[in-house]
Amino acid sequence: MVSGAGRRQERILVFRTGQLGDMIAALPSIHAIRARWPKAHLTLLCDIHPGQSYVMGSDIFRNAGLFDSFELYEVPNESTSLPRRFLLKLKLLLRLRRGGYRTLFYLAPTLRSPRQIERDRRFFRLAGVRNFYGIELRDTSRVGHRLLIPHQGGIVIHHSATIGDDCVIHQNVTLGAGTLETINRAPILGDRVEVGCGAAIIGGVVIGNDVRIGPNAVVTMNVSSGSTAVAPPPRVVRLRNRAEPDTRDAQECS
Repeated sequence: MVSGAGRRQERILVFRTGQLGDMIAALPSIHAIRARWPKAHLTLLCDIHPGQSYVMGSDIFRNAGLFDSFELYEVPNESTSLPRRFLLKLKLLLRLRRGGYRTLFYLAPTLRSPRQIERDRRFFRLAGVRNFYGIELRDTSRVGHRLLIPHQGGIVIHHSATIGDDCVIHQNVTLGAGTLETINRAPILGDRVEVGCGAAIIGGVVIGNDVRIGPNAVVTMNVSSGSTAVAPPPRVVRLRNRAEPDTRDAQECS
């Protein structure tokens, strides 16, 4: 499909398995993806169980306006023969390759083992996917309107964290609880907060409105509105001898 500007419309695949509860838990993540790519063609890849009266992803999101299409794959049962299992997998692989998906959001439930996740990754690579992202916002997290996540990946958000309106969260950010004594305390972000890549906000701290958290900053105390919190500057750990030829592009820092 080609847009008015002559560019091919981006096609994004969202992989989510499970029934009613699993799909509802993924809603904040799905809303964030759609908000980030409003003009992309979003396809939900979800499982179906023939002969079972489950409420599946396609039933929930069919008329929700979040997805443009659906890809369904049949889950084999104990009586399914090996040739049938192989055929089901091959048909799905060919459909995904024809779909031209280059970006995948992997929202599989946490019950999936590391071995299954690696097997999925290899399968989607064969299907033509080149960009893999994983992001999970629990349905118990309180997330405001228009959350922007420009570069997904490595983001950890505690299940009781609060995020205000118009916030921006970059990659590899952690919004986590503190020690065991404060396990039920998670960060509270105000409105229009931007959290730089690699930053960690730990414990029941309150981040005010219009705050900027710099890359790799570790925040363990409250930050007042309108402030900017940055990480310590790099520290030089070795100086080059003046007689030594400069064969490096930059000075070693940490």
